[in-house]
Amino acid sequence: METRRGAVLLSSLAFLTSTLVACGDFPQPKASVSGPSLSPLVSPTTATPTPIASPTTTTLPPKVATFLAQSDSFVTGDDGFVLGVVGCPVGTCFALDRTVDRGLSWTSLHAPTIAPQSNGLGAPSLHFADPLNGWFYGDGLWVTHDGGERWMELHLPGSVVTMASGAGEVYALVDPCPASRCSNGGYLYRSPAGHDAWTEVAGPLGNFANGPDRYALVVESNAVFVMSATPSPQLLSSLNGVDFTALSIPCATGSADGGPYLPAAVAASDPSDLSMVCQGLSGTGNEFKEAFISHDGGRVFARLPDPSMGGDSIQLAMPSPTTLLLSSSSAATSITRITAPDIAWDASLGFADQGLGIADLAFVDPSQGAFVHVPATIALGVWGLPSTAESSPGDLYLSDNDGSTWVETNPPLPSG
Repeated sequence: METRRGAVLLSSLAFLTSTLVACGDFPQPKASVSGPSLSPLVSPTTATPTPIASPTTTTLPPKVATFLAQSDSFVTGDDGFVLGVVGCPVGTCFALDRTVDRGLSWTSLHAPTIAPQSNGLGAPSLHFADPLNGWFYGDGLWVTHDGGERWMELHLPGSVVTMASGAGEVYALVDPCPASRCSNGGYLYRSPAGHDAWTEVAGPLGNFANGPDRYALVVESNAVFVMSATPSPQLLSSLNGVDFTALSIPCATGSADGGPYLPAAVAASDPSDLSMVCQGLSGTGNEFKEAFISHDGGRVFARLPDPSMGGDSIQLAMPSPTTLLLSSSSAATSITRITAPDIAWDASLGFADQGLGIADLAFVDPSQGAFVHVPATIALGVWGLPSTAESSPGDLYLSDNDGSTWVETNPPLPSG
């Protein structure tokens, strides 16, 4: 079963990520217009695994007294992995935990050993295609083919900004020059999930250097969708992961009611059912938004009721062909929900968290979803943020009723 991952990478306070390094191993334990097809490039780029270096430590304060979640990836409703930050004898380290009973119990695994980041790209993220094959990415790329027991470093020509998988293949959007913020477009690479044979299949795409709300990668079974907003909006679709066709962008192009709008997020529940949220002119903590839904793979979109203007950093999830969830952050963070043909978005969950946001809002089936509230590398930078019943940074949230309600949970600290 494919994992439906949110398209947005939280990049606030990214400099903190560059100070976090692993420091030791823990016990084992998803109006009609068609454009031209984009032909795949014929020269594959193969990523050769290289051994992990010895662990290092850092003296970054403060000591972390709990497991602070950074990123999650569920491969079924019950089976999932959570990357986090924990306290080490000196400083902090990455930790990786797995649950096979939806958070009732956890097993400690090895986290990748990484060197400090050098180019300030967004915080590290986790993606698993199945119980064995997973990737740790951001300012670098690491892979495991044995469920997190061992990790190997890979090399693609740039930094990975987001990943998704389906039908036995894994895909990565790559920014070729994140450090210099050049104007070059990004590229899409793919590989069989079970081994490392990465090939460029589409590019150049949009420019990924203009903010995390301006690109998306969605994979459902054998269908792949790639969205970018700059330098010009585009939505690409493929039914084989190799040959891509341009789809129409439903966002309003006029200046009335806060336009023009640019695509900001894309989500899907299956290869046919696709959704998009567009954003227009923004004010202080507010931004005009439009929502659309398609039931024919993005060839024709129908407009839904507009989401609230509140919040200017968003994530979108689509548990079923008629249900959407939208996370927005400004002075606070909220998750709203709509099930067509509802006439308005309803509140699902809210946090008084100074708008620090969430990561990895995603569903593996119509009922079961997850997200991380204030990823660890951001939580460490705002350690004075109040931790209350309404706001607890670095926590994992789970839903088993299509996002109607959520339950807070977290792995324990690793033993040993």
